Amino acid sequence: MEKKYKELCIIELIIALIYLTGKLLVIKFYANFSIYFDLVFYIIVLLFFCVKYGIYRNKNYFNRISIRYLIILLLSYLLITYLLGCFTGFTKSIFDYSLIGILKNSIPIIIITLAMEFIRYIVANNSKVSKKPLIILTIAYILMTSLSSSMGYNLTNAYHIFNFICLTLLPTIAKQVLLSYITYHISCWPSLIYNIAFSLAPFVFPIFPDLGDYVNAILGILFPFIVYLVMKKIILYHEKTPAKVRGYLLKILSIPLLIFLITIILLIAGVFNYKLIAIGSDSMNPVYYRGDAVIYEKKAIKDIKKGDILVFENNHRVVTHRVTRIVYKGNQIYFQTKGDNNEKIDLDLVNQTNVLGTVKYIVKYIGSPTIWLNEKF
Repeated sequence: MEKKYKELCIIELIIALIYLTGKLLVIKFYANFSIYFDLVFYIIVLLFFCVKYGIYRNKNYFNRISIRYLIILLLSYLLITYLLGCFTGFTKSIFDYSLIGILKNSIPIIIITLAMEFIRYIVANNSKVSKKPLIILTIAYILMTSLSSSMGYNLTNAYHIFNFICLTLLPTIAKQVLLSYITYHISCWPSLIYNIAFSLAPFVFPIFPDLGDYVNAILGILFPFIVYLVMKKIILYHEKTPAKVRGYLLKILSIPLLIFLITIILLIAGVFNYKLIAIGSDSMNPVYYRGDAVIYEKKAIKDIKKGDILVFENNHRVVTHRVTRIVYKGNQIYFQTKGDNNEKIDLDLVNQTNVLGTVKYIVKYIGSPTIWLNEKF
C-alpha cells in the first residue's frame, strides 16, 4: 500500500515538472498558444490517470446539499459584489462577449477545468489512507495556476511582486486548498461548480464591479474561507441534524433573494449613481441594438463632452443619442444630438434640465423581456 502512494506522489511530481518546464517554454516562445498547451496537457494527464487508477463513483449523500449551499454562496457573492459596484463603479470586460466570443473563450476553459477537477477527484480517492498524494497535487496546482497567471506581472519589480502575491498567489492558495478539501470530503461536483463559476466569469459578464486591488485581494482569500466553513458545517452536522440543516438552508436562501430584489429595485430606480434602462429602438446601431440594455451614469452637465452618448427625456420618453454639438445660451446649456443610425440630427435641442446622464456600459440582450412586455401590455 505504501508503495502505491509513493508511486502516485512520484508520478505527480514528474507531471508537475513537465508542465512547469513546458509552460515556461510556451510562454517564452509561443505565448499565444498557452491556453492550447494547457488544454492538451490536462486532457493527456486525465486520460493517463483514468487508465491507471480508474474513476471511483462516489455516492456521497452530501453531494446534493453541498451543491445547493455552494450555489447559494456563489449567488450571494455575485449579488453583493455587484451591489458594491453600484457605489464604486464598474469596469468593462476586455473580452469579446458576443455569443461566438463567449463560446470561443469558454469551451477551452470548461474542458481544462473538467480535466483538472477529475484528476483531483481520482487522486483524492487514492489518498484515503495517506493524504500525501492530494497534498502534493494541491501544491502542484498552486504552482501551475500561479505560473499561468504570472504572465501579466513584471516579477523583477517589487511592486509587481507584491501585487502578484496579494492578488494571485494568496487567492490561488486559498482556492486550491478549498477545492481539495471539498473533493476529499464530499466529491468533485461542488469543486467543479466552484472552479467553473470563477474561471468563466471574466468571459461571460460584460461588466465587473471596480472594487480595487485591495478589496479584490481580501475577497479572493475571504470567500474560499467562508465556503470552507459552510462545507465543514455540512459534513459535521448534516447527518445528525438534517431538519436543522434544512431550516438553516432556507434562511440562507432568503438572504441572496432579498439582496437580489433590493439590488434590482435600486438599480432600476436609479437610487445610486447608475441606472439600468432597456433600449427600445435601433437608432444607435451598431453601438447597441433594440433589446439591449444600457447602464447610464448620472453626470454633471459641465462634464458632458461632444461624442458622449446622452441619456435624456423627450416627451416623456427616455432617449439615448450621441452629442454632436454643445450650445450655450445665457446660463443654459443645450445639446444637439443624433442617433448613430439616423440620417439626420434630432430636431430639438436637449435642455440641460432634461439630461439624465451619459451611457457608461452596454449589456447585450437583457432588455428584450422589458421591450416585449411593453409591446404586449
